[in-house]
Amino acid sequence: MSLRDELLKAGLVSPDKAKKLDSDTRKQDHQRKKSKALAAEEAARQAEARRQAEAEAAASASRTVGSISSAKPRKNSVNWSPVPIS
Repeated sequence: MSLRDELLKAGLVSPDKAKKLDSDTRKQDHQRKKSKALAAEEAARQAEARRQAEAEAAASASRTVGSISSAKPRKNSVNWSPVPIS
């Protein structure tokens, strides 16, 4: 037997008050679950936005590196190679 039932049986709490308390408790539980779900959705949305931003930054960086590496050397330039030290 629960404490609620014992208090009702002893007459220390009215049935209406117990019913209202149960209703309020259910509402609070529902709000708590709803807010957790909303927070989880928001976190997922932010993570997706972060992933997209990182992907765009990586694509932009690879385009920049690709354009630099595809540049042709000048005709009159001399290619110097390092001399091995013996």
